[in-house]
Amino acid sequence: MYYFRLFATYIRVGILGEFEYRANFWINLIQSALDLSVALGGLAVVFSHTDTLGGWYPEELLAPGRRAHRPARARHRAPAARCPPRSGRGPQSSPSRS
Repeated sequence: MYYFRLFATYIRVGILGEFEYRANFWINLIQSALDLSVALGGLAVVFSHTDTLGGWYPEELLAPGRRAHRPARARHRAPAARCPPRSGRGPQSSPSRS
């Protein structure tokens, strides 16, 4: 019980400290809203060009608990296409010495 009261006092003092300077509170609130909108805007730009990002759909990034509600076949990514090996590089293509 002592630790709960101590924690509650700590939270109360922190909140009172935030409200002590009203302009600072509003500037921090606006800055947090702007940061969130820029982050979501960046995700919107990425998902305007692709359906998934590392196997994650847009709604799964915003609410990770919803991942289990998508059908299993839609959750899995298609295997990546294999690129042919480059010629002229590596130990396989070095000239043999006789």
